[in-house]
Amino acid sequence: MAQATCGTSTSQRWKVVEHPQGGAAIVNARTGQCAAPARGSILGGVKLVGVRCSLGLSLSWAFQAPALSTWKAVPAPTSART
Repeated sequence: MAQATCGTSTSQRWKVVEHPQGGAAIVNARTGQCAAPARGSILGGVKLVGVRCSLGLSLSWAFQAPALSTWKAVPAPTSART
């Protein structure tokens, strides 16, 4: 996975779903692949990759979203009309 300029492509859309082993899985809307640390690493700063979703605990995430009041508002992308 790589950082990119925000766009409307489904490859940039992710959904958070309940993982069968607990926690949550992060699933790409276009590929259906799950976000996972490269080679199942547990180290901080490791690259994330897309893999086939499974029951593996390396695909289970636990996090708490920040309060909505802390989010910076970003305008939606616009497309030029000709």
